[in-house]
Amino acid sequence: MDEQVTRLVDKAWEGFQQIPEDRRLLIAIGGIPGSGKTTLSQKVAMAINARHATLHPETPVTETASVAAFVPMDGYHLTRAQLSAMPDPAHAHARRGAEFTFDGAAFLRLVRALRVPLSSETKPVLAPSFDHAVKDPKPDDIAVLPGHRVVVFEGNYVCLDREPWREAASLMDERWFVDVDFVTARRRLVARHVRAGIAADEDEAGRRADENDLLNGEEIVKNRVPVDEVVVTVSVVEVEAPALTNEAASSKKRKSQVEEIEVDLSLPEPPSKKAKRLLKKGKPLPVEPASDDEAEDDGVPPSKTTTKDGKEKRSDHGIWIGNLPFHLTRADLFKWLIDNSGGAITEENITRVNLPMMKASGGKGRQRTEGEEQKPQNRGFAYVDFDSEAAHVAAMALTESELGARRVLIKDSKSFEGRPHKESTSTENGPQSGTNGMAAAKNNTSKKIYVGNLSFQTTEDDLRAQFDKCGEIEWLKVATFEDSGKSEGGDRDGR
Repeated sequence: MDEQVTRLVDKAWEGFQQIPEDRRLLIAIGGIPGSGKTTLSQKVAMAINARHATLHPETPVTETASVAAFVPMDGYHLTRAQLSAMPDPAHAHARRGAEFTFDGAAFLRLVRALRVPLSSETKPVLAPSFDHAVKDPKPDDIAVLPGHRVVVFEGNYVCLDREPWREAASLMDERWFVDVDFVTARRRLVARHVRAGIAADEDEAGRRADENDLLNGEEIVKNRVPVDEVVVTVSVVEVEAPALTNEAASSKKRKSQVEEIEVDLSLPEPPSKKAKRLLKKGKPLPVEPASDDEAEDDGVPPSKTTTKDGKEKRSDHGIWIGNLPFHLTRADLFKWLIDNSGGAITEENITRVNLPMMKASGGKGRQRTEGEEQKPQNRGFAYVDFDSEAAHVAAMALTESELGARRVLIKDSKSFEGRPHKESTSTENGPQSGTNGMAAAKNNTSKKIYVGNLSFQTTEDDLRAQFDKCGEIEWLKVATFEDSGKSEGGDRDGR
């Protein structure tokens, strides 16, 4: 298998070197479900980017420096709402993954857009990804940048001889098809469905594979456009156990065994979840860290400094940032700081992002809507370290800027003024850290408080119910948006 991959990478690289500078090399890799086309597509895109980085060491390893983008077809699934609007919704949902459950016209528009000659005016072309958490496409989540001169498409129907897929395939420079026997594909699909939680057990997973995936596979094989390459996937070799002696054969604990071994010595370690996310967004893989301790899983640079005893050393240029949207991730915050700093903050400047997390709100008593899953949420604040005072100052200047409909509060990490903190209380055993609200109130002469990080659905009645136990509320005001009337995320009240 590795010889095939190396040959295909060499072929793609040669094609990339030969195309005019105003064109992209478009490669379509198709195959039936469970054929291994996704793995092959990712390996080709990663290898091209790695080769380019090796031959051009002066080029920084950034998103804009990568030359190959990976675009899976998953983002062109019709949404569940669109399936429900079909004449036979039950059939549409049961057959999700069949050709008619994809937006082929939208996929064709993407390919046409990437066929437009490149120029100084070329802008990023956006494509959808598939959000497995919500089981629907995520619009405009993959960016094919002007610098992406090679685009690797992957999907069941990228080589289908039926419109509009046929026209999309005709616009490709290379069409490759990953061939696999249906027995191997079924075995892989069963394992995949159980592992992903799509099926409860192997029997259910087998029925799903037989009644949907492999039916689609038959259509794909029978209606395939002429292709430039047929890639034969790994086969299964059965190895019988050595013959047993009479004494061993008589033992109930020893039985004849047949073990399945999937031979694929050529493949390196499978790509991590982080690598798959970066590839779907057309981003290069980060440089391998010097140790496992430095590895992160969300694309945020993991560089840290340590003391001689191996303990983590905090930067002298850190910030605390509060009033964050609860759904924000480390990668979101990392990107926001860079995008809004006017070039003053780069990826290399950010050395640490600490975003404390908590479980999503809602307990047993809360009714969830269909398909809703409980997701982890952040605690509304984060700590970010920088490598220089200039980057630190630029970050501090972003305080009161809007992030996800909230105005964030940014303070120096060593300053606790203006942000929530635990009050220090004294006991007969000495000072202790605590959150005794009554003790803190004795040192506060103001009768008004500010409550931040509120849900947009928060009402005055909600707050009264929460604070009535503390005493009579003389005045309460929830700040709301003028257009929607929803909470801005903060309020003031007085007692």
